[in-house]
Amino acid sequence: KFVFTGKIYEPTRAELNGGNDLKRVFVFLEPGKMKISLSGNNYKEYKITGSKTQNDYDLLQKLEAPFHERISLLRGQYNNINDSIENSKNDSTKSFFENKAAEINKLLSQTKKEIDSIEIGFVLENPKAFLSVVNLYRLAGDKISLDSAKSFLNGLDNTLKKSIYGKTIAEDIRKKENNLIGAQA
Repeated sequence: KFVFTGKIYEPTRAELNGGNDLKRVFVFLEPGKMKISLSGNNYKEYKITGSKTQNDYDLLQKLEAPFHERISLLRGQYNNINDSIENSKNDSTKSFFENKAAEINKLLSQTKKEIDSIEIGFVLENPKAFLSVVNLYRLAGDKISLDSAKSFLNGLDNTLKKSIYGKTIAEDIRKKENNLIGAQA
């Protein structure tokens, strides 16, 4: 059993870590009472109540799960092909494996874009959800254009724009705009 006490003013991402990647889950803590249940070493079967952001996150994870599984499979294939490239003795075999690696890289990129599309859809459909500003923060880094980032941020609820994430996104947009060709230095 454990108890966390303290004050937070907006949903906050936290990690419960039992010492390795298999014993690790990310959760969203929110102001108010919450309950988290973990049983033994079964971290993937945790239960949490009292967090709307966590509910949104869990739903989004279910939508993205097939794509994350595909990424995991593709990464395994990519690693195997890289081993084959390193162990190739002749140039034609090596070239064959390099072409296969390039194909897998392309599939990985496409699959990541599909995940980004799901998250963009979530942002557009849920302008009042805290997870929307969290997703926008990740996407605005280099996944979407500056104009899209501005448009998505403007479409969010004012409370989200005033959040730590919202303020950071707005500041990043301002910095990027100041670096545009023709912008005043």
